[in-house]
Amino acid sequence: IRLSPVLIQNNLWGLVCFGGKEISDEKKKAAEPYLLNFSNTLGAAVERNISEQKLKENEEKFRLLIESATDIFYYTDAKGNFTYVNEIATKITGYSNQELMSMNYLDLVEPNYRQEVKNFYSLQTFKGQRVTYNEFPIRTKSGKAAWVGQNVQLIVHHGSIQGIQAIAR
Repeated sequence: IRLSPVLIQNNLWGLVCFGGKEISDEKKKAAEPYLLNFSNTLGAAVERNISEQKLKENEEKFRLLIESATDIFYYTDAKGNFTYVNEIATKITGYSNQELMSMNYLDLVEPNYRQEVKNFYSLQTFKGQRVTYNEFPIRTKSGKAAWVGQNVQLIVHHGSIQGIQAIAR
């Protein structure tokens, strides 16, 4: 009988065995690399499954945190178009998620402050400042002004700015 360990995260999970009375020692020895490959593949598949499950659990925790927050969380692409907004953003602005997803962040900024806000974030991008804080008024769907303060972090991938993530209140 040939035994091969199945290791999962460097812990012995079990053994895979191969053999029997009818199989010659020569055939058992020839099958050993296949047995080892099978046990390694099995271990890797179980590890991948465990990692995927942990990732799903963490994504769910993150989603619950963001969706139950009392602060606005949002992402934009490099041009400032919303790519994600949490539920509180719709409550504060009065716009539906679908409406916000078709807007640029500057569309919410009070018209008299748009150029100033645009310049502030253009400078952040130009300087490559990872995180900034700024306060300015927005205009809700109902026409009311509401002041927000927000931390904005650049999303950089391979040296290129892909967008921003922000927390506002």
